[in-house]
This record gives sequence, C-alpha cells and structure tokens, in this order.
Amino acid sequence: MRRALRTIAPAVAGAALLVGAAVAGPAVAADSGRPTITSFSPGSGAVNSIVTINGTHLDTINAWTLGPLAPGSWYTVGPAQIQVQVPEGATDGHFQVFNSVGSGVSRGTFHLIPGIDLFDPWEAFPGDDVVLHGHDLTGASSVKVGNVAARFSVLDDETIDLVVPARAESAPVTVTSRKGTGKSTLSLVVIKPPAISSFTPAAGAIGDKVKVFGSHLDTVESVTVDGVDVGLVNHFRVDRSPMPNKIGFTVPAGVVHGKIVVTL
Repeated sequence: MRRALRTIAPAVAGAALLVGAAVAGPAVAADSGRPTITSFSPGSGAVNSIVTINGTHLDTINAWTLGPLAPGSWYTVGPAQIQVQVPEGATDGHFQVFNSVGSGVSRGTFHLIPGIDLFDPWEAFPGDDVVLHGHDLTGASSVKVGNVAARFSVLDDETIDLVVPARAESAPVTVTSRKGTGKSTLSLVVIKPPAISSFTPAAGAIGDKVKVFGSHLDTVESVTVDGVDVGLVNHFRVDRSPMPNKIGFTVPAGVVHGKIVVTL
C-alpha cells in the first residue's frame, strides 16, 4: 500500500496569507464637514473694519463670533472664505465659526486698534481745541494731524482732546497706541488764509465753469469776480473731504472782467 505524502509548509512567525481579503492601508480621517479657520487678514483693525477669514466649509456656517460677541451677519465669498465686519464693542479675541456639525476657532488673536469716528468741530484754526470721538483710545502715545504731532490729552477710552498744531494742514488725524495706529476717514479742516496761485480758463463766457488753484481753499465760503458774487462754490473732494488746493465756480451774469477774490 502506498502511503499518502503530505508536505506542510513551515510556519513563519508573524506572517499570514489571507486570500480574498483587502490589505489595509494608512488610516484616512473622514471629512466631518466641521468648519475650520486657517487664517484671517488683517490681524488687527478698528471697529467697522472688514476682516477676511479663510478656512474650510465656511459656506455652511450659521454664526460667527469675535470673542464674546456674535454680530450675526457676514459675506460668503465661497467655501474657503468669508468676510466679516468688526462690531461695536469688540475687544481683542479669537474668531470662531459655527455650522450644524460643529465649530472652528482661529489660532491667532485679532487685535483692536484705535478708531476715530468724528471730530468736534470738524474745522478749526491752529491753536483751537478739537475733541476726537472714537474707541480704544486709552493708552494713546501719539496724535497727529497729517504728519504734524499735536498736543493732546486722553479723556476716556472714547474721547481725546487735541490742540491743532500751528504747522498743520487739513488732513486725516491718526492716533497711535501700543495696539497700532488708527486713522480717521475724513480730514480735519485746518482754517488758514486762502491764497490763489492760478485759475483756468483765463477767459470765458457767462455760464462757463472756472477752476481755481491755490492753498487753504477748502475753507472758502465766498468767491467774487469783479465784485460780483458767483453764488455756489464747488468744493472738489477726496474721500468725502474738501480738497485744500482746488475749488470751482460758474461765471455769473454781470461779469465783464476782473479779479477773483476768495474769502472765508
């Protein structure tokens, strides 16, 4: 009788042959749909400034916060970006976004810088006191009208009293503290005697428009030609502030020829 020959493969420690089984690869985390914040810009700003937030699933959010505040409105640029406006009463803090799955928070902290909302009065002579109204003004170390430093005193977090410098021209006001520098959107108008350097055209008919160039023209209230009042003075503007070096008017009836005179 012939015996059956059996050959048994030697066992190999730690090895196994699995037939028809999938070979497991590295674990891959599933995307849960939870929003995230990867960055935001700028890293600091004043109340009402616009901040762009970058991340993921931002088109699905239903709320966002800055510190303890939940302003409630935002602009969705796309899945990876939204824009928000810094709300009144904001303080330094982290941004956080929420959707139905969860929330994401920024790693960095947004810092509030001084903000200037308005001046009282909005025009003044050199040496006059002007009150600035804004926010985050405590700790101010410098106040300037244009590039000229002004004497000032901080009354509270929302108010600064400044003295208009003798060398100042009409310009935005800046306030600097350790948090940064805030700049007014409008110019403080510094009243100085106006001067005319040129005008164009040199000749024209009644009803023609004339442009006058010079300095300190932003405070001019009256223009006459040959003693005849021109009526409405056109103040050209930049960022809603009157330009100090250019005004315009329409040649009125009754003018033959004569000098242009501007008065405050």
